[in-house]
Amino acid sequence: MGKKSVRIAVVRHGQKDGDALTPLGERQIAAATKVLLGKVQFFRIAHSPFNRTTQCATIAQNIRNHAAVLVDKDVDGLSFKKPFAKAYDSNMQIYEEELAVIQANGNTVAAGMRVSKYAPLASQQLSDYLVSLAKDLQKHKEKCAICFSHSPYHTLAVPEALADQFPYQGDEASCVLYTITDGQITDAQYLPCPPVE
Repeated sequence: MGKKSVRIAVVRHGQKDGDALTPLGERQIAAATKVLLGKVQFFRIAHSPFNRTTQCATIAQNIRNHAAVLVDKDVDGLSFKKPFAKAYDSNMQIYEEELAVIQANGNTVAAGMRVSKYAPLASQQLSDYLVSLAKDLQKHKEKCAICFSHSPYHTLAVPEALADQFPYQGDEASCVLYTITDGQITDAQYLPCPPVE
């Protein structure tokens, strides 16, 4: 029996003001979604329980208006909130100190995993969610999904062998296109947001 793979794109929200996308952020997400459609034909959209990612999902859903799209709303597995609270107990100073060290060491996922209390927790949560979603996609004979999340979070499930090639803090509307094969995250590709004015 052959290996079964699915691809799941995890996109960082676009530019925001508070918990809302700015007009530029909306254009960034539209552009990123269109680039993804050139690579994968997704019929499932998921987002974290924040307004800015809900807005992203709505934009993607509107772009896919010619197809039936299932939207998984308020997915905790796409939210940084629980691992962040566990690692920092809402102490932003510790987070900012760690972030400065990570940035000084190349701003890579590998540096984040070495330095941060948060990164391994977030990596495990996101990885578990992606594997679970992949199983559900396969059950419904779907091969692709697009998810909207945050940074530093959306890059943290990359395989260890690729961790020094991926940014810890990805750019606005950047995407990681994960490949999950037989219950394992086997590959990842970083896609920056295309230029948007």
